[in-house]
Amino acid sequence: MIQLRLALRECKKEWPKHIPMVLQMACILFLTIVSVSTVIYRFSYFLPFVNYWKHDGFVFYADTVQMYEEDFYQEMTGVTDVALSYRYTGLKLNIENPLIYSDKLLERYTPPLKSGKLVLSDPADPLPNVLVNESSGYRVGDEIRFYQIQYEYTYDDEGNVTDSREKEPTESDYQSLRVSGVYGDNTKLLLMNGGAVDSELADYRTIYNDISSLQSGGCTILMSESEAKKYWNNQEHYAVFGIGMVMYEDGLDSSVKRANLEAFTSKNVSQNWTLNNRDLYKDSHTYCFQQVYTMMPFMIGILILFFLSMISVNSVSAVRKLRTYTIYRVCGMPWGKCLSIAAYKSLLITAAAGILCGLLMLLKERFNLFSNFLVSFGWMQGLFCLLFLLLNMGIAVLISAVVLRHAQINQLLHET
Repeated sequence: MIQLRLALRECKKEWPKHIPMVLQMACILFLTIVSVSTVIYRFSYFLPFVNYWKHDGFVFYADTVQMYEEDFYQEMTGVTDVALSYRYTGLKLNIENPLIYSDKLLERYTPPLKSGKLVLSDPADPLPNVLVNESSGYRVGDEIRFYQIQYEYTYDDEGNVTDSREKEPTESDYQSLRVSGVYGDNTKLLLMNGGAVDSELADYRTIYNDISSLQSGGCTILMSESEAKKYWNNQEHYAVFGIGMVMYEDGLDSSVKRANLEAFTSKNVSQNWTLNNRDLYKDSHTYCFQQVYTMMPFMIGILILFFLSMISVNSVSAVRKLRTYTIYRVCGMPWGKCLSIAAYKSLLITAAAGILCGLLMLLKERFNLFSNFLVSFGWMQGLFCLLFLLLNMGIAVLISAVVLRHAQINQLLHET
């Protein structure tokens, strides 16, 4: 198309003049990504449990609870849903004991994966599918080999143990786990250690912990309860450990709720804390929207900067190109096609800004730049960037249309 070729020629001819515009647009796009990422980051840990916490119930952290999913329904009144996490207590393995989330818990919250996918249940695969952290060195499809540690003992004549040593495993002692997904080392997982919690001020941040603070270069294995039962189906070997969530039917009497908590506490070996669902929802909602309100002035400032800069830059550019468009017009090109040249030119500049911003994002990932900023890219960030790019093109075309439509060809010929 001749208009596109003319636009390309103009961009190549005047590329030094377009560099500030491209840099400015790329900076605006990057600031937009940072702003949207900051807001999304807060909501991404709150939204998985929004519908859950709107109902009566409680969230708990405990070291060991001698109750399993069916026990919550049997020993409590009005329970409609339970989501639990487990640790295996009767096994000593040569790897760190895996974190086990019930299928319901993983359906609500799955850590964002850098590669692979979550497998809740795969009857066709005899090996349990697991998720691992990036710095573990494992990749999707790898097998994690492990064995249960056993000891050999030396006894004296009276039958007393005088020495013990770890038994050397044979090939038949080894088992494997299959890596189905890999998550980043800065990922947050549902809380894995207890601590003091202020029940009056607790929001969703209470139930998460940064995986990088819990291990350094080791392998943190996360798997679903269904997959774990391929090897460990005996409840004597595992217990409710860590985060758990219980949901009641709405309108349950307060005396029944107290009785439920008493039943839970009686089975809890070492209770750390419990939080009311609705209180957790309210405090989390307040925290998230405080972040939105904090970011609003920044976003408005970006919008003002965007519109002022794009209007001024495109106005100057349109006026400077009057002589060129006059030549096109004298050669018989209609105003509409002249306008399409301006549109293609704006598209090329906008695309260059988008590519530059993309390269900046790649450099950020490769060299861990801007580590103090919450920068990520998803469909929401892409949508806002696309909106800004379309607005930039729209402003450029509109200004060119106004300038060209109000310019008289005889006056332009006289001036040029």
